[in-house]
Amino acid sequence: MNCARGLFLFMTMALACPGCKDSGMGPENDRSEPWYGQVVSEFVNAVLRPDGTVWTWGYNFAGTLGNPKYDSTDHPVEVLKARNVIAIDLSWGAAVAVDKDGNVWFWGNSEIYLGPPNVDTNVTIPIKIAHLEGVKSITINAVHIFLLKKDGTVWYMKLDWYTPAVVEGPRKIEGISSAVSVQKSLALTNDGEIYDTFSYERLQDSLRDIIAVSGTHDRHIIALKRDGTVWGWGANELGQLGNGTFVDSDTPTQVRNLIDVVAISANYDYNLALKKDGTVWFWGFAGRQGDTLIGINTPVQVQELRNVVLIYADTNCLVMEDDGTYWSFSANDRVPKQVHFN
Repeated sequence: MNCARGLFLFMTMALACPGCKDSGMGPENDRSEPWYGQVVSEFVNAVLRPDGTVWTWGYNFAGTLGNPKYDSTDHPVEVLKARNVIAIDLSWGAAVAVDKDGNVWFWGNSEIYLGPPNVDTNVTIPIKIAHLEGVKSITINAVHIFLLKKDGTVWYMKLDWYTPAVVEGPRKIEGISSAVSVQKSLALTNDGEIYDTFSYERLQDSLRDIIAVSGTHDRHIIALKRDGTVWGWGANELGQLGNGTFVDSDTPTQVRNLIDVVAISANYDYNLALKKDGTVWFWGFAGRQGDTLIGINTPVQVQELRNVVLIYADTNCLVMEDDGTYWSFSANDRVPKQVHFN
């Protein structure tokens, strides 16, 4: 793993995307603005390209690459059967996708299937597990899948612990409405309210004009306001809140020296922000020296990245530039390396 503290990979979150009104929207949903696809990183890396194809690379321990011809690989391979895809996500080695027709696909394992003894429950080629019209984004958190429809409703599905093809739902969640984004355990509504997707609890009362949110409420959360400022609350022993201190805060505090932000992405202990000038900024956990963890408590620019349009913070920090190139780097060194497609 390139980024340390891999124990907490499953707690990471997704991004907000400039150039499209929602990070999970495909071009058929909003033809007035360019759509760059999506980048996601966890146990493996995944790219949804603007042409609707999905490409993966990394450690293929559970079939998460979605292509049985390949073992683990350092170069992206195309996921079989994934066509016209508009949104993807990863969790615990599992992958999900939804296509423009509303078909929901699953592959990998997610380290969740107990299964009968000596039975391989890895899904190496995507299988269709549901259909739901009008979906524009999807997220998976262990066995829990949430789908956001274009009408702002949120729908829930649950994978069976034993059999990948068995699914509960989808059913509409009545406790959350007018949603504009859903990622893992966080839902954001069009009036800027943040909800926990499991308890339907509203998570903060003081901030207004929130347009993007990332993180997890039992660790730390960052929120992007319409004015381009970023605010955070929760754990801060490694500078996750970016406010110049290492003191936890139950109330939102502003990330220092960071304006004109258009997208955010939070890992368990560090964050990325994308400014409208295409530069990428980092703060939080930044590696270790011996047994000592290193934290950066105010944002620093990730050098050598220009004209970035997509960001994602996880095991590998993964970004896309507007020329269609993809770059990855670790929290330890923050030196971008280009991802080469064969």
